[in-house]
Amino acid sequence: MSETLRRSVVFMGTPQFAVPVLLSLFKVSDVVGVFSQPPALTGRGKQLARSAIHQCADSLKIDVFMPENFKDSNQIEILKRFNPDIIVVAAYGLILPKEVLSIPKLGCINVHASLLPKWRGASPIQQSIITGDKITGVTLMKMSVGLDAGDIAMQESVSVPPIITAGMLSEILSHLGAAMMEKFMQSPKKYLEKTYPQDPSLATYAKKLTKLDGKICWNDRAENIFNKIRGLNPWPCAWVYIGDKYVKLLESEVIEASSNSNILPGTIIDKDFSVKCKDSIIQIKTLCPSGGKAMSGKAFLNGHKYLALSVI
Repeated sequence: MSETLRRSVVFMGTPQFAVPVLLSLFKVSDVVGVFSQPPALTGRGKQLARSAIHQCADSLKIDVFMPENFKDSNQIEILKRFNPDIIVVAAYGLILPKEVLSIPKLGCINVHASLLPKWRGASPIQQSIITGDKITGVTLMKMSVGLDAGDIAMQESVSVPPIITAGMLSEILSHLGAAMMEKFMQSPKKYLEKTYPQDPSLATYAKKLTKLDGKICWNDRAENIFNKIRGLNPWPCAWVYIGDKYVKLLESEVIEASSNSNILPGTIIDKDFSVKCKDSIIQIKTLCPSGGKAMSGKAFLNGHKYLALSVI
């Protein structure tokens, strides 16, 4: 087949991160089917909502399939009937068994939001920020049975500014991944012929995050807390309990000031919501009380003046 022809693609993805990739593929290939996670409960009202990819595929008039897994032989048969040249995966949320990986003529390509082998796994964007990485990027990888362990077809890097949140970085990397995928689809065989293996000794893992991972321990370095707050924004969010009130921490700033070692970590030391940490001070710029709207830390304290100099 000539490399200039449009190739048939089955796309698998779920969140907003994957939407630019699908739109890019739609321009340069024939997307014959889309697989996504089933509708999930979202928002305060806990209403069932279709995934971002499901909504995008509907707008493009592409059939959407939502298997809970690939143990059902009917799902395998659906894929075989599509007879795709390539399966492209971006933040899908299901592990593909060997039987699925063997279906497309040119294999399965994963759009992964890290510079593999660093941050294999479910939360590479968040972990990159939480650990203070200065550089990250996107990898196009030919999928294998191992977790994000396949050969690399293409990589591009970006810097990680110190003020960026996981939400901001996700948007940057999703558009980078889309541009890379469009380039790849112009000549897939060329890139697949030049794939190279990952060094497993350099592999690190980004586990699936839960809300419990957002709990803040003030007896930590201010820089670590700062990175955690931005790395978990917008989900699952860093949080603390202030009295009996659950409060999400959305934005902060490390204050370069001398820190009195006699003050306990977690002490709110001024009306601007500056909090003593292990080594220095962090100021909570924006927060969101449970059931409320986002507000400045200072505004929150104005309504809770009794918290001054208290330990949270």
